[in-house]
Amino acid sequence: MKTRYARRDRSGTLASIAALSIAPALAAISLSSCGQTYLDAIAGPAQIGTEDADTGGSGGFCPAQQLRCDGVCTATLKDPQNCGGCGQVCPGAAVCSLGACAAACAGGLTDCSKSCVDLGSDSAHCGGCGIACTGGQVCVAGSCACPDGQTACGGSCVSLSIDPDHCGACGNACPVGKVCSQAFCADACAPGETDCGGSCVNLQSSSSHCGSCGSACTGEAFCVTGSCKCPEGFGSCGSLCINLSTDPQHCGACGAVCGAGQVCSGGVCQTSCGPGETACGSSCINILSSSTNCGGCGIECTGGTYCSGGACVCPVGSESCGGFCVDTESSVTNCGGCGINCPLTQLCAGGQCVMACSPGQVACSGGCVSTCCNNLHCGGCGVVCKGNTSCVGGVCACGPGKALCKGECVDTQASNANCGGCGIICSAGTTCTGGVCDCPANLKSCNGICVNTKTSAEHCGTCGNACMSQAFCIDGSCTCGGMLSYCEGACVNTNNNPKHCGMCGKECPIGGICVNGMCQ
Repeated sequence: MKTRYARRDRSGTLASIAALSIAPALAAISLSSCGQTYLDAIAGPAQIGTEDADTGGSGGFCPAQQLRCDGVCTATLKDPQNCGGCGQVCPGAAVCSLGACAAACAGGLTDCSKSCVDLGSDSAHCGGCGIACTGGQVCVAGSCACPDGQTACGGSCVSLSIDPDHCGACGNACPVGKVCSQAFCADACAPGETDCGGSCVNLQSSSSHCGSCGSACTGEAFCVTGSCKCPEGFGSCGSLCINLSTDPQHCGACGAVCGAGQVCSGGVCQTSCGPGETACGSSCINILSSSTNCGGCGIECTGGTYCSGGACVCPVGSESCGGFCVDTESSVTNCGGCGINCPLTQLCAGGQCVMACSPGQVACSGGCVSTCCNNLHCGGCGVVCKGNTSCVGGVCACGPGKALCKGECVDTQASNANCGGCGIICSAGTTCTGGVCDCPANLKSCNGICVNTKTSAEHCGTCGNACMSQAFCIDGSCTCGGMLSYCEGACVNTNNNPKHCGMCGKECPIGGICVNGMCQ
């Protein structure tokens, strides 16, 4: 299904085109799901739907970290009436914190009517309980604001570069028969643009009009070469992009629900999280890289930031202006620095206000960019390179010798969590060297455990060679105490043992006895 567009009439009645026009910027700052958010490359198409994800879900599925309770998709991580599961009501003064009823909210979260929320990113409680962001605004660092490249006009966030009712400035409506192209009312759209209800858009990169007018990418999906794609590491469940490696409702596959008491780790339902993971509700999260649980459960990176080392940071090539990551080389409202606005008739290129883009550049939200190598507009307007990837040839990629693992570029030759390949974790005591989990000097890996084969009774001299009986391991050989010798897995006295008379393996003839190591 496709979400159709509609224009807004001249009286100012809000139609869906206003909401759709902000989708590219919203997609650039909200590519996240509870789990990993590391949204660099693209993996698999996301279907386009029209259902309200907050109430009905899509294709029978609810968004990440939500359950369908009485027919409504519910955030069970914070709903005190459905805390951790449908119908699980938190008693008395208990609050719902990360899917569990508790006496107080977890660190970084605030109690808003028994619901524990992050005031820095929750659009229903932005900066304070009950303060809701409206008109397309998002919550960034505790304040409601329009996404970068958007302007608040009449209580709604609009793109002045394409909105025919606010073309170049709030209230500047294009005459009937004209279109809004790059913030100017014109007779026709510029080359490479398509007229969608009076808005001139690039169908190859517009998340509001992806491939055709009105075909909007929903949820975490974004538009690349005219198709809606899910972020790397996400799967398409209905019209939703879901992190199948961490979501307990879609663990490893759409609709695969983990049982009670289980968590989803690496796409497998388990009883506990793996090394380097933290249990956030029923999801196993790497809080050092999760943009929805950065540094702690429920702490979300906003404004285009991503999580690196447990802290929210802006992608390379951008800086934070008013809580949003912007490219000051191309931002018409932050041209050359935060807060520097270009005149209404000009664009921003190279940090300078100019009249038009140079050949080879594309106008994105009023700025001139080279989509071949811009981390905020890689291959198309609004396509953001996340993690520590860089835009090379219009594609978000890792540098030489690194691989993209859950949205982060890692050295698989040295990463203990991705040794030799993504998700291959070195066990305790081992270190990744040359893409192989190896033990420190003088130790050897036996069944994934580093042991000293010179002293280990279970692995004496070599892996699996266990010393039996009362023997112990000395210098890699099984040795018995006192006057006993270690023969065929047992400690024996070679002075009187007819099967090992005088030495291991020397057997006395049938009927013979061993005296002082001699057969008689």
